[in-house]
Amino acid sequence: MRFARRSAAAIGLAALLLAPGCGDDEAGPEPAAKARAPKDRQLRARELALLDERRALRNARLSLKQLESASAKALVAEALELARLEEELARAMTSEERPPEEAPPDEPLRRRFEPSVFPQLEEPDEELRTDAVLEADPDADIEMLLIAIQDESSLVREAAAEQLGESEQELALDALIGALRDDDPHVALATITALEWRDDARAIPALRVTLEERSESDVREAAQDAIDWLDSR
Repeated sequence: MRFARRSAAAIGLAALLLAPGCGDDEAGPEPAAKARAPKDRQLRARELALLDERRALRNARLSLKQLESASAKALVAEALELARLEEELARAMTSEERPPEEAPPDEPLRRRFEPSVFPQLEEPDEELRTDAVLEADPDADIEMLLIAIQDESSLVREAAAEQLGESEQELALDALIGALRDDDPHVALATITALEWRDDARAIPALRVTLEERSESDVREAAQDAIDWLDSR
């Protein structure tokens, strides 16, 4: 009876030990984890490799864009430089083909201006033109006065000579020296007075020519007085 009990207990213990999963609770998960670890490392390595490839591809694209941008800028700069050189060459060829304009020998050295710039000098009434000249500023309106001293009206030319005598511009001196040859004695007298008023000894040679060439006694007398005055300064 006692032996039968022991046999039953031994059989029961053996059944428990041979039951599936028995005794594997602690050791079971370790082999599975060890089996998955290499696979996880391989996947991680692949992910890192893909990231590196993406970074390299992105850097290559950026470098390509920068290279294309630099090349485009260089091409634009080269085109602009070529255009500038062509323009300078065309300008140089044009200046070589066009002979320089020379002032007639019987005219004083002066700048030339178009009368249309000053509509006051296009008035048909000579008195209106004369008034415009007398109202002009001797320095600020020097261009208008240089045109007025060549006006067809002796009244306008005389007024222009008076105004130029008060101007400090070098062009005024040249214009007055030229006006000494004016056919109208009143214009010549106004010019001599203007030169004397300017008090510039550079006018003496022209006044001496006037003294020798003019036939009007009053003009020659005024020229001599002007020479004496300027020569004494």
